Amino acid sequence: MSEQPLFTPDVARLAGISSRRLLALADQGYVWASIRPAEGSGSRRLWSVPDVLRVLVIRQLAGLPLKVIALRFYAELLTDAQLMQADSLTLHRPHLDNPIIVAPIFSPYEGTLATLACGEEYPLTLTINLRELRSWLSKRMAD
Repeated sequence: MSEQPLFTPDVARLAGISSRRLLALADQGYVWASIRPAEGSGSRRLWSVPDVLRVLVIRQLAGLPLKVIALRFYAELLTDAQLMQADSLTLHRPHLDNPIIVAPIFSPYEGTLATLACGEEYPLTLTINLRELRSWLSKRMAD
């Protein structure tokens, strides 16, 4: 997968969202441009491949009935090393205030990106198929 930095419009296109939505996610602290963040009016963010993977995961999670604090919790747990090297990633979030429906999260990436499961110890367990997501992104970046 290319390590070439990407500009905001490129990241938005890869994620299937508008640039405005991407910038809103960044302003809310869910995603960030790690190579070069915004530094005032007219500056251009530069995004890395792990940043794009984080955007793809957060985009899917943002469609779930999660509270803002839970979404931020997940965003902060998604490290660059995990996103680039792990085959899958399981995140646990204990003590959510509202129950959510347990179901696979189907994605436009030709498969299941993640599955949600509930249990007594952890009301929400999220497993993300990172290998499939990286493969999909690599193909899409080559187009």
